[in-house]
Amino acid sequence: MKATYARPPGRTFGLRRGLILLMPPMAGLFLSALLVLADNPARYIDYDEPPRPLEMTRPNYPSEAFSKKVEGTVEIEFVVDETGRPTDLRVVKSIPGLDEAALACVKKWRFKPAQKEGKPVKSTALAPVTFRITKKDEPEATVLPEVAVQPELERLSRAWTDAWLAKDAAVIEALMAPEYTYIGPNGRIQDRERILAVVRSPTYRLDRTTRSEVRIVRFKDSAVILSRSQSAGSYEGQAFTEDHRCSSVWVLREGTWRLAWEHSSAIAP
Repeated sequence: MKATYARPPGRTFGLRRGLILLMPPMAGLFLSALLVLADNPARYIDYDEPPRPLEMTRPNYPSEAFSKKVEGTVEIEFVVDETGRPTDLRVVKSIPGLDEAALACVKKWRFKPAQKEGKPVKSTALAPVTFRITKKDEPEATVLPEVAVQPELERLSRAWTDAWLAKDAAVIEALMAPEYTYIGPNGRIQDRERILAVVRSPTYRLDRTTRSEVRIVRFKDSAVILSRSQSAGSYEGQAFTEDHRCSSVWVLREGTWRLAWEHSSAIAP
């Protein structure tokens, strides 16, 4: 879409919808909610309902690591199988001396498995585990009150892009927050109704769209996503090919993610 067009072509942001698990304080551990996306088509993200926690053990701070003042975040990616058990665990961010403790903890977790058409299915999860030592030189600390486990926004982003390719205004409208706003490369501000009018227009067509360089930062009830979008199509009789740097804000309200704000800037050739 060129600068004069009303609507950003359907971009895939590779977002992750966070499954938030509340946990009580536990010794020597923080579980962070900052997520950086790396595309991985092998992830299990095709489900209607995300996995839900049933049982979560309290991790232990390794005594040797504590004595050596080893701190840091270990990120564990794993698959919740059809029975709700963590399988295929792997360390995606390692802190020597802490990896085994993080793995041992996650292995004992139990979930209600993700559901697809009423049947249990596999789902991929991510658990960032941060070990810290208090100012009093003790391994005890207060855990952050949330754990991010396989955010679901990645699946929603696919639905968002698929809906633009299919011109499915109903899905697009359902994913938008009431205050949805788009700011295009020309600086023009366009609201929800204007964007929906574009997708409903018989003159709008999106032929292809790809995304790369995706990065997501998760906050308590929102997520900020950066990406690069390359798209082609036509609108009102004019063909467009574009290469944009994009940012978006998704908000979590009453357990549901909605897209609230988007901005795109053209990348100079």
